[in-house]
Amino acid sequence: MLRRLVVLRERLVVLREQFLLLRQFLVVREQFLVLREQFLLTREAGRPPHPLRAKAGR
Repeated sequence: MLRRLVVLRERLVVLREQFLLLRQFLVVREQFLVLREQFLLTREAGRPPHPLRAKAGR
């Protein structure tokens, strides 16, 4: 009985770690999509995507 509880607890720990990693991945993916959208919008507007790059181009 105790052994089963230990195994279940270990599985819960693993599942929690996987859940946290998945959540972290989704946050990073969302940030990437936002940055990509900003990049595409600035490119469509004909402006350089970043002010530092604009200064370097002069």
